Amino acid sequence: MVWGSNESLSLISPAGTEIWCTGDTGYGLWGQWIHVDGQCCEDLPCDSNGINAKDYKCDGYVEWSGSGEVNCQGYSSYHTSSLSGDGNICASEVSESYAPLCTAQWLYSISFALSCLSCCSTLGGAFGPKQVLAGAAVFNFCSGLFCMITASYVTSSQTFTLPSGNAEHTANWWSSWLAEDGKGAPYKANWSYAALWLGWLLGWMVSALCAYAHQQGEEFKEEVVIGAPSTVTIAYDAETTARSVAV
Repeated sequence: MVWGSNESLSLISPAGTEIWCTGDTGYGLWGQWIHVDGQCCEDLPCDSNGINAKDYKCDGYVEWSGSGEVNCQGYSSYHTSSLSGDGNICASEVSESYAPLCTAQWLYSISFALSCLSCCSTLGGAFGPKQVLAGAAVFNFCSGLFCMITASYVTSSQTFTLPSGNAEHTANWWSSWLAEDGKGAPYKANWSYAALWLGWLLGWMVSALCAYAHQQGEEFKEEVVIGAPSTVTIAYDAETTARSVAV
């Protein structure tokens, strides 16, 4: 959802050893990606001139639940200390810190599911019975609606407690991970955020097109009416017919 570069990171080894690094990180709906190519410190103070600092190269993806690891070349594997690590970010025990993330996960999942149904129904209506387009219009409208709701929720500010402290903050939840207390759109938002607004616009545009195509199909539907049998009277000249037969 957001992407940060040259961010301060805290990593913990399975043995409990903590190191402090500066690297790139991405915070998404399901976890955090970390890339470190520089110096990390095993002890404080951390000095770029080499005091308590060593060269590290680390890459890894850690889920919000704590599973996953950050592998550092030549060193041990680490976990990031900023994630919940309890296995369930929707649990009531961590709701003060992770409730905005839990809600965003559910909204994003519903939006994605509706988008898939919209795509299937739109293709079915385009190449199959035109009545399917009516359902496609409904699905596209609902997917666009949920994309708009999800985007608005991710943009809004919430009151929460950071996992690393007890003080309450009122700011954008995603921006807070990049040490930004601003309101509005997430700080350094990436394509996952932009996709929500795009899904809203495309969903409603395709919904209108499907509804229009279905209406046109109803207006120009071919109707075959079977009426009462009619009597056809054939008049002919008997003399002309006889001559034709004789020839």
